[in-house]
Amino acid sequence: MKKMMNVLRANQILILFAEGGITLKGRKFVFSQTGKRLRPLKGGVSLVVEKTKAMVVPIWIDNADKVLPNGKFPFPRFWKAQIVIKIGTILSFPNSDRLETMGKITSALLELADQ
Repeated sequence: MKKMMNVLRANQILILFAEGGITLKGRKFVFSQTGKRLRPLKGGVSLVVEKTKAMVVPIWIDNADKVLPNGKFPFPRFWKAQIVIKIGTILSFPNSDRLETMGKITSALLELADQ
């Protein structure tokens, strides 16, 4: 966590997969209105945002599981699907608490999923 915070405090970019793992391997999910699923975000993302006052750019990645399968032979299958990357608007959290921060990021991701 300290290394991530140091990166942000140095005005560098940090890419953080806030689910903490591969969506397909999860057991608990939150769902978008069209049924796309997201694992609940880990609390570390809100801690990092709270401590550094970093802005967040939500990004949704579609079809990565079809192109880059997770299994015994994780060979890329570029012919299976096209990976789609959706980039949301910048979020800032000047006075949010951790639960509010996680809720806003989750909502932004699920909105992107349905676009």
